[in-house]
Amino acid sequence: MTKKTIILSQGHAKQLQMRNKHRLGTWNIRSMLQLGKVQLLGEEMMRLGVDIYGLSEVRWDGQGHFTTVDGHTIVYSGRPTHGMSGVVVWTHSKKTAGVFVGYEPISDQVLVVQLNAKPQNITLIQVSGPTTAATDEEMERFYQDLSQAVKQVSKRDMLLVMSDFNAKVSRREPPAMLSAVGLYCLEETNEAGEQLEDFLLGA
Repeated sequence: MTKKTIILSQGHAKQLQMRNKHRLGTWNIRSMLQLGKVQLLGEEMMRLGVDIYGLSEVRWDGQGHFTTVDGHTIVYSGRPTHGMSGVVVWTHSKKTAGVFVGYEPISDQVLVVQLNAKPQNITLIQVSGPTTAATDEEMERFYQDLSQAVKQVSKRDMLLVMSDFNAKVSRREPPAMLSAVGLYCLEETNEAGEQLEDFLLGA
């Protein structure tokens, strides 16, 4: 898929004040193809008080951005035809409207957006990890795309990666893994989890 950077602001974006509290979330939505799903999700976002959502498996085709009738800004990256994968970054109409600087749709599983924030900009990478049914080639391509996206982030930006990695990770050695995955782990690690561990330790 052709990678391209889309500029949404030429220095006039609203600034996200990081000294204030902001609520971010990620959700494997399974599908956004149903009629009225955008409106329902917007209402749920407002009810929960979420400022920025990262969505996986939206199953939309193509790449682009639009603003809903309620003023939410949605950036998406999918395949040429709908029905598979697809990722979205969605910002709330009031608190975070106008904070997008630009975005780069890497693939239907990796989407990079930059947000104008103070004291430093935020680069947010929303991903949808391959399932256990993916081939080795698909898994390798996903982590290559993600690793390349991380390397391209400016050192001046705060980096956030949000996702459903479709992986199971347990608490185990080496100790570095504890700092990578935190305290709340599962009792076992699957093959996708091992791939995620390798990425975290190498990032």
